[in-house]
Amino acid sequence: MITSFTDRPLGALYSPEETTFVLWAPAATEVSLRLYGEPTTDDILMEEEEDDTFSVTVPGDLAGRYYTYLLKTATGEEEIVDPYAKGLALNSTAAAVIDPARTVPEGFIEHKRPHLPYREAIIYEAHIRDLTTDPRAGFVYPGRLLGLTEERQQDGTPIGTDHLVELGVTHLHLLPIQDFLSVDERKEEFNWGYDPEYYFSIEGSYIVERTDPHARARELKTLVRHLHEKGLGLVMDVVYNHTFRLQDSVYEKIAPGYFFRMKNGVYTNGSGVGNELDTEKPMVRRLIRESLMYFLEEFQVDGFRFDLWGLMDIDFTLELVRTLREANPNVLLYGEPWGGAPSALPLHQMTLKGTQRNREFALFNDDFRNAIKGGNDDSTSGYVQGSIQGRNGTLTGIAGSISFSPQLYGFTAEPWESINYHTSHDNLILYDKLKWSTQEGDLLIAERTKLAFAILLLSFGIPFFHAGTEFMRTKYMNKNSYNLPDEINRIRWEDKIRWKDVHDYVRNLIAFRKKVEVFCCLSADEIREQLVFLYSDFIIAFTLELTEGPFDSILIAHNPSSETKPLRYDTRGMELYAEEGVFYTQGIQKNVTSVAPVSSLVLVKRRKE
Repeated sequence: MITSFTDRPLGALYSPEETTFVLWAPAATEVSLRLYGEPTTDDILMEEEEDDTFSVTVPGDLAGRYYTYLLKTATGEEEIVDPYAKGLALNSTAAAVIDPARTVPEGFIEHKRPHLPYREAIIYEAHIRDLTTDPRAGFVYPGRLLGLTEERQQDGTPIGTDHLVELGVTHLHLLPIQDFLSVDERKEEFNWGYDPEYYFSIEGSYIVERTDPHARARELKTLVRHLHEKGLGLVMDVVYNHTFRLQDSVYEKIAPGYFFRMKNGVYTNGSGVGNELDTEKPMVRRLIRESLMYFLEEFQVDGFRFDLWGLMDIDFTLELVRTLREANPNVLLYGEPWGGAPSALPLHQMTLKGTQRNREFALFNDDFRNAIKGGNDDSTSGYVQGSIQGRNGTLTGIAGSISFSPQLYGFTAEPWESINYHTSHDNLILYDKLKWSTQEGDLLIAERTKLAFAILLLSFGIPFFHAGTEFMRTKYMNKNSYNLPDEINRIRWEDKIRWKDVHDYVRNLIAFRKKVEVFCCLSADEIREQLVFLYSDFIIAFTLELTEGPFDSILIAHNPSSETKPLRYDTRGMELYAEEGVFYTQGIQKNVTSVAPVSSLVLVKRRKE
């Protein structure tokens, strides 16, 4: 059983004069450094220390040189890649010595970060290739990080990250960009990237200058600077619950039976894909903590989304939240409150819904998601398709999933602990789900899409939605497109033009949400005091009494049915902002007595001067 620990710096510790290589490998009896390149490829024996580290210092400027470690263990010899590598060769065949100064693009050090309070976040989830591989869009760097720095239009309409600016979201959530092993980096292959192994290096297939090991870090920093200059934050989707390989992974080779969770001598599979990292082990915790801090401080990323966060023990989760928030109080932290299969981690130790209460991190709200649209991958209906069964869950989600009343009781202590969403990269995308569950024509599905977004964006909590759902993106009924080609996954930017009215409706909803400044910022106590649900048999209608800003009160109503429904509220003196799928940028005077079919109603009462 491995019990050793080291707090010694690990990896290739570079200076222009010399580089020190340090590896923690308790299973090894001997380790040599294999240094590739000019003038020769050398094998250099490393010195063993009492803390199970092996180290050697090599003189000279080694920046850009590739290296591996040769391990001798009780079971034989292995050549491995440094798990702390900050740069890699193509397809992760070797680590690279990195000079931090060569990873800094022009303007990165002095660029100004936007002020992005995490409670005010509006999150846009996307895959790099989805955003940039539409051949009609003409990106110079399709499928690359630098493609997201291009300022592009199609037929006069902003696309790429300029689309996000126009839409008004605050954060771009990118599917995994840490190095993963499920694509050939020499080719144009698609994968979501939930197959990690090396947590300190960027995925090579997303890089333009693939032969320069410094380019991985430099091009990500270029993207971060670009996003910040546009007023956007970057969220990294991180996968610290499993690795792509188990027996063949670098972690199993340096410390067999240590990094991965076991029960009764058998590796467990809480991730559902073959293994799960054991976050109760000190060196596993160190790996995760240092990786996160590296991206937070070195790259100035603005948030992290934790994949299968349920598999991380809650004690370590809380430690990470404290550490990251001390470094950046505005860092956005959220994740999935579940695993992928039964785990050896006891249920009471998992990071599940409820563990986030008053803890300054958020979890995905699948209860609200299912109430809005029904099951992810079937033909069941939620509230937006007219199912009364989804109404109570939708009411609960609108109130921020707090303890609002005996009938409306969620999992949060405060609304910003809930990530509200109707769709993510997983499962059927919104258009496909609505199409399958209703068999309706596109014009009616467009109205249901608007209704889904109105519910999402006019609710308490942090809104999150997947790229292209705001203009009817389809994946042709594919429920799990993780490795399907670009032809299935990519955004077709002409859809934004074709469904301009849906896009503009969502954009105006976001602008209204920001203008009223309540859905992001009211505490649970304030919600209970200021939110009133109006009596109705099917529609959802509520008022909000406001204490600050230009409006004295807001009235919002949602009607998913095919019939006009009466509104039992006196709207005289109120300004109309939305009705019948149309959102007005400036309110209009109109006395409203009903809610049109498949639509939302928004009225405001302006505060008297």
